Amino acid sequence: MGCRSSLSGRGRGRDPRTASESCAGSGPLPLSRYTVLDQTIARAGPTAVRLLADWGANVIKIEPPSSDGSRGSVTGARRGPDDQNLHRNKRGVCIDLKHADGAALFRRLVAHANERGKLRFQPLPAPAPALMTPDRGAAE
Repeated sequence: MGCRSSLSGRGRGRDPRTASESCAGSGPLPLSRYTVLDQTIARAGPTAVRLLADWGANVIKIEPPSSDGSRGSVTGARRGPDDQNLHRNKRGVCIDLKHADGAALFRRLVAHANERGKLRFQPLPAPAPALMTPDRGAAE
């Protein structure tokens, strides 16, 4: 996988549409036809999605805006070495999903990622009221 550039090289002449073919003579990587929207946090999710990116998937990391301006995340500084390793081969975008414009943008990204039309989404059923209220007898 040494042919792919890292997150630290983002924006330095790397065309994400052709990154999966950046090794001379190797052809496209196995997952290069897929787009993945990464909303994972902490350690296990980003690590799993990193593997998809390493195998050629076009991964777009969706990050919420920072409320305090610190640009940090639950895994540490956003541009620190650990973060660069955890999110290598991914592109990133900051979207406020709580705002109508942000939610609309996210829906457009989902539609773009689902260009082949193979994914079908059904609304989740309303949660049962019993699941939403604490069971006071459980603590006894």
